[in-house]
Amino acid sequence: MREFKKYSNVFELFEEIGFHHSEEEKAFIEAMSQIGGQLMAYRKKHNLTQKDLAKKLGISQSMVSKIETGEKNISIRVLTKIVAAFGGRVRISLGILPEEEENKVPEYKFREAFPNDIPYTSFETQGSVAA
Repeated sequence: MREFKKYSNVFELFEEIGFHHSEEEKAFIEAMSQIGGQLMAYRKKHNLTQKDLAKKLGISQSMVSKIETGEKNISIRVLTKIVAAFGGRVRISLGILPEEEENKVPEYKFREAFPNDIPYTSFETQGSVAA
């Protein structure tokens, strides 16, 4: 029986066959994989089909499939639409600060909104960042 080499991630396989990704491309692929993977895990945990999920989100089944497989580069707007539909919240880690410092970064809240609920960019900070 033929033995297969195990890779800790897809990038190791790509490197071995001579295909190199830039750090930017790696970060993009990892982000899309996390988004798609979490959406698929949620859908399966709640016994939803892609069609069920699409209906709940107001998007096409094809779009759900493309998000889950990482084929679709979704906007932050679509991401927040997905999160809002399930009562979640977006948590973002850019991975550029040490983990213990990441938790000290203040959250920003929109102070006011235009009458049509479109927020503008005047922020009010919550907490402080150590210098």
